[in-house]
Amino acid sequence: MQTRCKPGDIAVILYDEPSCLLNVGRLVRIHPTLKLNPSYQLECWLIEPLDPAPWAVSKVDGTVYTKPIGLADEIEHPDAWMLPIKDEQGFNVMTQEEVDAYDRIQKRIDESLVEMGAVDKNMHPVV
Repeated sequence: MQTRCKPGDIAVILYDEPSCLLNVGRLVRIHPTLKLNPSYQLECWLIEPLDPAPWAVSKVDGTVYTKPIGLADEIEHPDAWMLPIKDEQGFNVMTQEEVDAYDRIQKRIDESLVEMGAVDKNMHPVV
């Protein structure tokens, strides 16, 4: 099967389920292994966020929680919902400086979401 991402890629989240749209636009590193997620019926990778901001995570029972996540949390995300950031030769193009700059921008976006009232200070969506 042809996939967009491969292990080691840095990718941007393009889509997430409606209760987890807070994650759209975030950067992740792709980790093995690609497997079919029965909930989505899509091929999913293990992901590791590149920023420490909280993520919205949907559990199998449908409940959603928001917390900082790491590789140890074993969060999966569909390949079709991510786009690797690569140059025309197919190489990753983000340096650590660019990742750090992204982190600063993401922090400003998160602060703006709180100011707008879209999320609370713990990054939980305001309903």
